[in-house]
Amino acid sequence: MAETFGKILRPLLPETKKIEDLPLAVTSDTKRDPNNTMKVIAWRGKKNLSVEDMQKPLITDSKDAIIRVTGVAICGSDLHLYHEEFSGMHS
Repeated sequence: MAETFGKILRPLLPETKKIEDLPLAVTSDTKRDPNNTMKVIAWRGKKNLSVEDMQKPLITDSKDAIIRVTGVAICGSDLHLYHEEFSGMHS
């Protein structure tokens, strides 16, 4: 999958860069706007999903981006998560 993803992004990257060389930024200290909320689907454990209100994230860094999801789909691998068939998954 990473190979396919790389082929898609390759035209967008400078010639000296490879998709594998790009930094992966993952953070859990997202700043949130207490005055604005959004609907989210939260996975709370085996066969336990809920629709919840969550404060919207704020842009606090020049590399931040907020996207609007306009469509979703369920894949077979999503069902493995729902049934908690991966040993490393914890709510």
